[in-house]
Amino acid sequence: MIRYNRIFLLLLNVLFAASSAQAGKISYPAAGNYLLNEGTLEVWLTPMVEEMVPPDDGKYYKVFDIFHLKVPEEWSIISQWYRHNSQIGLKVTASSRDVEFGGGGALGSEPPPPWKPGQMHHMAFVWKDNHIWLYADGELRSSKTFGKGFWGSLADADLVFGYGKDEYDGPNKIIMNAIKVSFVAKDENSLKDARPTADLATLLLDRFDTQDGISDGVSMPEISYTLQESTVGTLIGEWEYVTSPTPGIAFYKK
Repeated sequence: MIRYNRIFLLLLNVLFAASSAQAGKISYPAAGNYLLNEGTLEVWLTPMVEEMVPPDDGKYYKVFDIFHLKVPEEWSIISQWYRHNSQIGLKVTASSRDVEFGGGGALGSEPPPPWKPGQMHHMAFVWKDNHIWLYADGELRSSKTFGKGFWGSLADADLVFGYGKDEYDGPNKIIMNAIKVSFVAKDENSLKDARPTADLATLLLDRFDTQDGISDGVSMPEISYTLQESTVGTLIGEWEYVTSPTPGIAFYKK
């Protein structure tokens, strides 16, 4: 009987270890210098999921997360590739309990952008006052107007890429190639064939085309003017640096 109890406890430990593996992500603290009246958040990423479009069985599928920005008790922005019934593809969800904001809502990309596993793609989230836009590979995919613009202090907020809702989400199956945040709302022309290079409006730039500056769970951005003091990107959960099919931080274990 004791032997079977030990086997049972061993199985529980294995199951707990498997379920508690944290989804990979990189987090940057936002300590109050982030501008909320307008800006552009750009991500270069490579999807690595085998099935970009899950079957339509009535369930909600979060295929992978891209970014998350939240001001506690104020508002939250989350970007995902997802499938829910006939809705497929890239979306950004902005939500708040503030009635004036409009109760939240999603910018969906219908039809979904033609993203393929193993190929690098570019997305941009743009905001100005109470207007927001979603671009994929330089093409405007969706836009929305809220009752008010973003507000509040970012002193306690994190900007998270490869965001996982909790530690039980499992591997995120993307490679993060570069991250860029600007303090101006960029237009479609400036987002065509965009490259992760700095300009006068750059607040944060972190490129992962080489392993330089990435070690011991930390990434050193080339530019980090978003903060009141210098910062680093903190790598959390399951991640590793890879060179193929594209160089970057893979939020999964090969």
